[in-house]
Amino acid sequence: MKSGTFASFLITFCNPNYVMNFYICRCYCSIFKRQE
Repeated sequence: MKSGTFASFLITFCNPNYVMNFYICRCYCSIFKRQE
């Protein structure tokens, strides 16, 4: 996945109004960083 697309996904998916999504986002961020 291109980093630009991933950033757009995070902006869309990780809405700070949704606490659960925030934690899921952090999980995805950890996975993404490990793949770099």
